[in-house]
Amino acid sequence: MRYLDLQNIYPNARLESVYFEIGEGWYDIILPVVEYLDQYNKNSSEPIKLIQVKEKFGTLRIYANKSDEELNRLINIAENLSSKTCESCGKDGRIRSGGWIRTLCDEHHVESKVKDIKKTFDFLLKKHGDSQQAFIDFLLQKELKYEETREFLSQKINDLEMFINKNIKRS
Repeated sequence: MRYLDLQNIYPNARLESVYFEIGEGWYDIILPVVEYLDQYNKNSSEPIKLIQVKEKFGTLRIYANKSDEELNRLINIAENLSSKTCESCGKDGRIRSGGWIRTLCDEHHVESKVKDIKKTFDFLLKKHGDSQQAFIDFLLQKELKYEETREFLSQKINDLEMFINKNIKRS
């Protein structure tokens, strides 16, 4: 379920001006909040509107223009569940650090790490040329000698392989 689906299914939740910045894995978590707002706003002359739904420090944050006891309860449940639910797919997850703090399952955590490493290498290659030699020259400029550079790169590759082997379940 996505933002437009929620808006169409729950028109009284008044989501048209809400800023959503979450992964697909958390949409099921926010559903009770949206359902409550849809029912509440049907019968109220002073509707409650969500202002923002986002990830912050690895967990869900939901902000509204006002609240009541039931909405607070539902928001607390959703925010607590988000710390155990992969933001990308909705499977069991846990808070992961190292760069951005996110709640991810093992699979999406590995995928995220691989993307981060690839982005770093792509950036360095783009900045310092598309050749392996340009990359080595860049590392040498950082006062690493050739052997240290080889060791540095070898260690980074070993770290990545260990990380992948540790975190990918073999079938």
